[in-house]
This record gives sequence, structure tokens and C-alpha cells, in this order.
Amino acid sequence: MQPCPNCGRYFKNKQSLRAHLKYCPLKEQKPKKEEIITEVFTHNGWRFEIKGKKGFMDILKKTYSHAQKKKRDTFNCLIGAIYSLYYAGIIQKFEIKPINR
Repeated sequence: MQPCPNCGRYFKNKQSLRAHLKYCPLKEQKPKKEEIITEVFTHNGWRFEIKGKKGFMDILKKTYSHAQKKKRDTFNCLIGAIYSLYYAGIIQKFEIKPINR
């Protein structure tokens, strides 16, 4: 007897187990792949180009607007958020360059 690795139901042979595995209700669903986008910010003569997961890019926008409302050093808040998200694997690539004047 062969058990299903997902639901634990037993089957008499491997062929019936293979047929069941195609339609097992507890079969692990593959997570959806998140869309990767590129965002560009400009602030006080600096250009931030950030490539990362779409769902988490709002964190940067919220950090930026919160820092402006609280009159904090917006540049350092953005840098801190970018590095944190980068080391967490949410941001894949980023560039911070001064804007040529």
C-alpha cells in the first residue's frame, strides 16, 4: 500500500497513487511569481532607480511620504529602507546616483 504524501490516503499500487496525485485536493500549490518592476525616485539632486517585487515597493513610497510628513532626513530614511529591503531579498538591484546639473 502506498500513501499519498499530501493527504495520507492509501492506494493499492503506484499507478493509482500517480493518478490520485494529479488531482489530490491537498496538493501543494506553487506560489504565484511576483511581478518585478523598476521604480525611479528623485530627491534633492539624487536619482534612485530600484528594481524589485511590486508588492513591496509601496514600502519605499510610504517611507518617503512618512519622512516628509515628520520632517525627518528623507535621504537617510530612503537609504535605510532600500538597504533593508535589499538584504531581505525584496529588492534585486538598486542604483543611487547624483543628477548631473
